[in-house]
Amino acid sequence: MTTAFLFPGQGSYQPGCLARPAEESAAVREVLRTVDGIGRRYHWPPVSRLVTDPDSAGQQELADTAPELLQLAVFAASAALHAQLSREQGQKPDLVLGHSFGDVAALTAAGWLTLPDAIRVVCERMVAVQRFGPTGGGLVVAGLSRERARHLLAALGDPRLVVAGENSPEQTVLAGPADSLSRGLAALTAVGAWSAVLPVPYAFHHPEYRTAAIQLRRALDGLPVSCTGTAVFSDVLGRFLRPGDDLPALLSGTLVHPVRFLGAVRALHNRGARVFVECGARDVLTRLLPDCLPPVTRLAPGSAADRPGARRQARLGSARARIPM
Repeated sequence: MTTAFLFPGQGSYQPGCLARPAEESAAVREVLRTVDGIGRRYHWPPVSRLVTDPDSAGQQELADTAPELLQLAVFAASAALHAQLSREQGQKPDLVLGHSFGDVAALTAAGWLTLPDAIRVVCERMVAVQRFGPTGGGLVVAGLSRERARHLLAALGDPRLVVAGENSPEQTVLAGPADSLSRGLAALTAVGAWSAVLPVPYAFHHPEYRTAAIQLRRALDGLPVSCTGTAVFSDVLGRFLRPGDDLPALLSGTLVHPVRFLGAVRALHNRGARVFVECGARDVLTRLLPDCLPPVTRLAPGSAADRPGARRQARLGSARARIPM
């Protein structure tokens, strides 16, 4: 049975999500040491405390005060959980897909990037955003199809409010500066659509990040890439990666291109994927699958990592047992 691993981006952080895995897994501890070591080169404090201490800062606090650590913590959780599954439990995917920023962890898990190089990508991404991206703004998830969302934006007439992603047939993400998002939220309420402001630091997937994307592409010039790893689906390209694809361009392009998760998971399903495993601190992606696909097996072994005691261990053990070899 074909298994696909999904790697989440924004919104998947959970304080202390690796508390128990870090105690039990040498692979998890190795990933965290590597992340902390490379983060120090950018003069950032260790992120291992964020993902091993349940009392550490929450997502909104980090988004407001230390967005670079939030991004690195999201990556660390995905990379560490994948290392535990693959190295210590022999669970390896046939296909991988990253959602937005999750592309970096997906490429690492697939063997296209080394862990140290991937961490540098995460750090350079945040350097580019902080130095060359617009300030303020954010993301709103809306209970509308992509087409309805586009019609709504056209009626509003605000060119700075854009569709940033299509998560499911009836879930779309909008991006823009704060004033544009406020108008968008009011319009969503007026048409009776549910909405929620995501606790993220920037309006990712927005054309105004073009300069940051250009600077990131330059920073990633010469990035070593292996093309012999697991098959990786790129929702930027709308297909699986091929040898010769410009990986630095794709990684920088995630700052400006919308996320097409719906089409991506359907492509994985068409390729034979029937088991979907989310490598992240929560189950933000696997929860979307029932609205996107026919019935499939959905697992999120990291989603219980913030829960204490035997209940957490039992859920992790159950999830591991159900992942096909």
